[in-house]
Parts: sequence; C-alpha cells; structure tokens
Amino acid sequence: DAACVAGRAWLRLRLHRQIAELLPARWEGAAAADHLMHGVDAGDRVAAAGLEQTAREILTSTPEWASELALRALAITDAGDVDRFDRAATAVESLVTAGRLGEARYLARRALLSHGVPPPAAARLRLAFAHLSLFSGRPRAALDEICEVVSDPLVPGPLRALADLC
Repeated sequence: DAACVAGRAWLRLRLHRQIAELLPARWEGAAAADHLMHGVDAGDRVAAAGLEQTAREILTSTPEWASELALRALAITDAGDVDRFDRAATAVESLVTAGRLGEARYLARRALLSHGVPPPAAARLRLAFAHLSLFSGRPRAALDEICEVVSDPLVPGPLRALADLC
C-alpha cells in the first residue's frame, strides 16, 4: 500500500545518508558523494558542501561525475544560501570541463543575471564564460569577459591574477 511504499522510500533516503556520513571518516569521499546524491534533502548545507568539495577534488579525473555532483550540490542549496553563487560557479566550471557547454552557458548566464552575485563568484562565472567563448570561436567575447574580471576592483587578487593568465 501507499504507506509501505512511502516508508521504504524514507528508509532508503536515511540509509544512503548514514552510509555517506560513515564513508568520509574512512577517506572515501567519492563513494560518500555517491550516497549523498541519493540521501539528502533540499537545504542540507553540510551535504551540499560535501558534494561541492568532492566535485572540485575529482574534476580533472572524472569531469562528468564532478559535474553531476556539482549540479546536485546546487540543486539542494536554498535560494537564500550565501554559498549558492559559489556552487553555481563550481557547477559551471565542472560542466565546461565535462564538455557540457550548452548547460554551462545557460547556468552561468542565469547566475550572473541574479541579484547579489558576490564579486569572487561573478569572476569565476565570467572566466568560465571566457572559456566557453573561446571554445565557440569567439575570442573577442572571451577577451571582454577577462577584461571585466581584471578591471573589477572588488575581485580578489588571486582571481584577477588568474584572469591575467588567460
């Protein structure tokens, strides 16, 4: 019956969450992230941070999986969470690395058009846009994005230096 099905779904969610909490203690972050993908509720800041961190750690070795983790971290992040723009930037960077350029462009544009984007997150999003523009054969657009980052006095030095390298 419906109560039994709902109970099993709740139990499955809780088991995934418990497994995810045990694995990081044993240095198995990627395996824990797999369970966190299935065992978290919206607004779970600890789980979102764990998914985002794991996405960053595995980005170069498994970009497709990193993009899935980053997207899930963003999906469970509340709209009012102060980390949402950084999570959006991580998701965009992961999508670019995975070659999912259309999704990256869409997400970056939506994030940049949002109200209250902090300068560091905006800089990361603009640098991702610069990469997207280069991949699309639009070097002038890439240069414009890089110039925006370099000329913004609110962008932290390390991000400005990264833009200078582009």
